[in-house]
Amino acid sequence: MSSTPEAKEYRLDHNHPLSLGRARGASIICLSGMIWITVSGKLEDIFLTAGQDYRIGDDGFIIVEGIGSGRIRLEWRQTAGSGWLATIGRLMAPSKGEPDRLET
Repeated sequence: MSSTPEAKEYRLDHNHPLSLGRARGASIICLSGMIWITVSGKLEDIFLTAGQDYRIGDDGFIIVEGIGSGRIRLEWRQTAGSGWLATIGRLMAPSKGEPDRLET
């Protein structure tokens, strides 16, 4: 079975979070700034700085936001027939502090 890495980059600003759903196995890589990650069901939040990453372990709801501003790359390995993340992308523009919804 072959696997191909895929990635998409996002700029994240304070009060304009990105929400992720059904992203098990994807990695969030901080490219710049500081990133704040909240994972449903986890007591503690995760904070990343440039060069650090977090691998998503389940299909729970995740909020990712920049502290100030920052950039991330969402990266995953897609295997043959697993197009579950092929449609990744921003589904709506941020509005008044509501998170962007990213269903994969």
